[in-house]
Amino acid sequence: LLFLANIVGIIVASGAMFYILGYASSRYASTAFFIKLLMVAVIAIPLWLSTSTLVTEEHVYKDLAKVTSLNVDGNRVRVRLRHVKHEGNGLYADIDVYSKTEMDEESRKAVVRKILEKVGPKTKVVVDFKTVYSKD
Repeated sequence: LLFLANIVGIIVASGAMFYILGYASSRYASTAFFIKLLMVAVIAIPLWLSTSTLVTEEHVYKDLAKVTSLNVDGNRVRVRLRHVKHEGNGLYADIDVYSKTEMDEESRKAVVRKILEKVGPKTKVVVDFKTVYSKD
C-alpha cells in the first residue's frame, strides 16, 4: 500500500512538472490529470481505512498503557496488554492478568469491569487469568 502510494505520488508530481515545463499538450494533460486523479482516489480509500484502523488501535493501547496493576478485594493483580486487533466487526484487546492467589469468579468479574472502564465502549476484551506460583 505504501509502495503504491509512493508510485502514485511520483506519477502525479512528474505529470504536473511535465505540464508546467511545457513538455505536454493541454489536451493530453487534461486527460492524464483525470486518470491521475482517479489513481489518487483509488489509493486514498485503503490508506484512509488503514490509518483509521491504526488510530483506533492506538487509542486502546494508550488507554490500557496506564493500567499496569489493579487492586481487587485486597489482591493486587498485574495487567498486561498483549495486543489489539480488528476481527470481524469489532475491536478486541487481548489481556493477561497475573495474580499471586487463585481468583474466584466474582474477583475475576471485578477485574474485567475495571478494565472495561478504561477502554472505549466499542472495545471488547479477552482476558486470560494466570496464577503466579513461587516458593514464598
